[in-house]
Amino acid sequence: VFRYRPNEILSVEIDYPGKTESSFALSFPGEKNFLLRSVTTNKITKISKEKAQQYLMNFQSVPFHWIQPDLVKSLNDSLLHQTPYFELKVKDIENHITYVKIFHIPAKANPGGFNLDMMYAQFQGDSVPVIVKYIDIDPITKEYGDFDKQ
Repeated sequence: VFRYRPNEILSVEIDYPGKTESSFALSFPGEKNFLLRSVTTNKITKISKEKAQQYLMNFQSVPFHWIQPDLVKSLNDSLLHQTPYFELKVKDIENHITYVKIFHIPAKANPGGFNLDMMYAQFQGDSVPVIVKYIDIDPITKEYGDFDKQ
């Protein structure tokens, strides 16, 4: 899903449609400026270089797994009608934006619950969803308040 070195990223934005107060944008306009913005209030605060670097290191390797080809069309059609758990935009130093939507996978054994091990990911403009393991994507799924706790 992602394979960026920390110095290749200009900004990261995570939007949580179900809990907008957790949504945030991080930008890195200079070598010593690391800015955190609340998407809800537009409040901007500086964060330490160490916090920013620690977070950005999590984008070095976020793998995905292919879905069985015969399930792709029906799954894509289903995801079109769902609200994503979160949407993630990463802008790199070449001004290329990677936009990914992440969706919960319903738990078969627990109606109303979801799979705690895996999630669906769908890239902008691509109709082929993939699976990401929660353990692989969890380090980048921070919320606005998490940066005060680090």
